[in-house]
Amino acid sequence: MCLICGSPEGEPHFGGISCRACAAFFRRYFHSKKLSKKCTCKERTIKSHPCRKCRVEKCLKIGMTPERIQGGRDRNIVDHLQMIPSGSCSPSSPPSLLTARIISRATSNLEFAYPNWKQFNRMRREVGGITYNMNIYDLTSLTKIDIELTWNMVITMFPSTRKLEESDKAALLRNFHMKFWMIVPIFDCIENSEFYENMKEEEYKNMMVEFYDGSFEKGKELTKKEIVRIFEPYWSSFYTKTVPPIVGLNLEKEELMAILWLLFFDNGFINISSECLETCRNIRKMILRDLKNYQTDRNYDEMRFFDTVETLDIIERGEQKFMEELLVCEMHNVRIHDDFKAILKENNTGMTPDKLQGNRDRNSLDVLAMTPSGSSSESSPPSLLSTQIVPRTTSNLDFAIPNWQRYEKMREKYIGGIMEWMNIYELTKMTETNYELTWNMVSIMFPSTSKLEEKDKSALLRNFILKLWQIAPIFDCIKNYDYYEKLNDTQYEKMIVSFYKGSFVEGKELSDKEIMRRERVSYTNISLECLEMCRNIKKVILRELRNFQNEKNYDEMRFFDTVETLEIIDRGEKKFMGEMMICEMHNVRIHDEFKAILMENKY
Repeated sequence: MCLICGSPEGEPHFGGISCRACAAFFRRYFHSKKLSKKCTCKERTIKSHPCRKCRVEKCLKIGMTPERIQGGRDRNIVDHLQMIPSGSCSPSSPPSLLTARIISRATSNLEFAYPNWKQFNRMRREVGGITYNMNIYDLTSLTKIDIELTWNMVITMFPSTRKLEESDKAALLRNFHMKFWMIVPIFDCIENSEFYENMKEEEYKNMMVEFYDGSFEKGKELTKKEIVRIFEPYWSSFYTKTVPPIVGLNLEKEELMAILWLLFFDNGFINISSECLETCRNIRKMILRDLKNYQTDRNYDEMRFFDTVETLDIIERGEQKFMEELLVCEMHNVRIHDDFKAILKENNTGMTPDKLQGNRDRNSLDVLAMTPSGSSSESSPPSLLSTQIVPRTTSNLDFAIPNWQRYEKMREKYIGGIMEWMNIYELTKMTETNYELTWNMVSIMFPSTSKLEEKDKSALLRNFILKLWQIAPIFDCIKNYDYYEKLNDTQYEKMIVSFYKGSFVEGKELSDKEIMRRERVSYTNISLECLEMCRNIKKVILRELRNFQNEKNYDEMRFFDTVETLEIIDRGEKKFMGEMMICEMHNVRIHDEFKAILMENKY
């Protein structure tokens, strides 16, 4: 809403929220040589605007400033520009256009965003009572407040979003909420970088423990040592992989606000309508234009723009780790508020109600009465793991342990030795044996599976066998935790070499050194040197793309649209990978060479 005349079409102009008519008046007032010194409101009709003097005073009162108005246009502006002679020019040389005083470009959205963000945080503290020592349950209990305050901030910044359907509004807020949990601590690390840099290890561990302590179910609390052991990898990932690249850019508050709103108006989701998609796309273009203008006015290197936009990918990768952490929380009985769980289930991460299992029948473990998720009791809290297991009924799990131990013994009996000493070819030779032993274990544990068709049995085993290659070493690491924790570099390299040694085609063997070099590349995909080279080449290409489009006098938004095609192609690639999996399930033949590349990209 316009804060001057009350029109519903208000938006940021010159530092305040006004309609276009009032913004045009403000601009004309300060471009005009005529200044009103006397109030004439009494001489005007009741329905008309206030007089020029009162109207401009209202404009100034809501934050509009003349400094943000671009200068008046002049047809002969080149002749009238006040040039500042360059020190390198001779007295006879004409002044350089490059040294002219250029009017700052429009960046009002970003400049207005930061006070709006401060107001949001102040309201969070006042309404939600948020403090730095709140645990995860306390913070997730603020979900409804966070959602409401976020939407108030959105409609204040972007009034056009008021017209969105309720379903689109809810979807945007759900899509953003997990990113919000990344943004808040990142902004805190930037604001208090010195504090975090000087933090001692013991202080870091205490902060971690306080975050979970008090959130555990009664009687299932973890010790301080257990909390650190379980959750430290996730905190380490955040503070070593997510935060440092963003803090290292030394972004200003206006640039951080651009990141905030680019994350909110992500038009890559499929749970929003076409109208909402178009709104998000237009707002993103406006934010990107403001960001580019802001950085250009401050003479920042052109690559700073690309680095700033690249933080979106960093935050999204951090969000994926955060989702994993939340699952680990529930596995270890950390309480999370139901409001937060509901958003987690409904957002775009794949946790949708149609994937929930039905209620378990207490009187029958063999006949599972599967019902829609909506039929579950409203009094029971939603579960992140979506299992809905009846309390105290754990006979399947209790029986599973000896069954798994029997499975492992049978595997060792079939191979006639200890698996730790086998190479990759010897292990893959066991595929048929693994199939047979796995299905025996399944049929003993779940007798109802004996009724399945052979094709379904085969499909289940194929889908699981690669996961078995992950499960077996994970279980081994858990069982022999102390041994692997004390493993030195030499022992680690020896273990890797022995895994591949003896598996090569005759005459094409690799040396131990070559095995280690290629193994490192396969784990990180590309080396640090290659990573840096790709980054530099990418910058060169982006710069040349921009220069090409400038020479062709294309609209500035064409550059952003071109770069955005990378995200579109990336999403398409993920769908294509899913299609390839379906091809295999339905016996579509794919050449072995393509399969090899597909597997390498997937795993």
